[in-house]
Amino acid sequence: MRSFNFKIFVLIFFCTLFSYAQKEDSTTHSNLVFFKNEQLIKELENIISKNDTCQNNKNKFNWYIDFKENDYILVTQGKIANLIDLNNYQEKAILSTVINNNVVFVVINKQNDLLFKTDFNIDLSNYVGKSVISFRDISAWLIKKDTQNCYHLVDSQIRKCD
Repeated sequence: MRSFNFKIFVLIFFCTLFSYAQKEDSTTHSNLVFFKNEQLIKELENIISKNDTCQNNKNKFNWYIDFKENDYILVTQGKIANLIDLNNYQEKAILSTVINNNVVFVVINKQNDLLFKTDFNIDLSNYVGKSVISFRDISAWLIKKDTQNCYHLVDSQIRKCD
């Protein structure tokens, strides 16, 4: 009976350790966040809408927001599997949010005071190691923060739908 109890203890210990390691892996989980800045939210809502996606169920691309250097923010679309692969090389975190009923991934390399983090995670493990090559032109928008901490669209490249 003691041997059985010890085996159960060891099994529970390793299962707990394994599940904790999975929780902390930023390439397989994406923390749900919300933006704090209302002006930035409105700017993003103007860009990210169902009417601008140029997609069908066969060609599903994901919206993402990439925080760049010098207060620039890139808004575009891509495959989440490709973002995960890039994240492994660039050491950026992939977070998630919802804008206009679209799941949007947020790529960021440092803690940001614009984001409110929640305790909810999205499981991305199905996308690990499944990057794809696509030759489709994708629209992109560039937002910049000015000296008064306001966000403005400064450039865009809008592609026609295929």
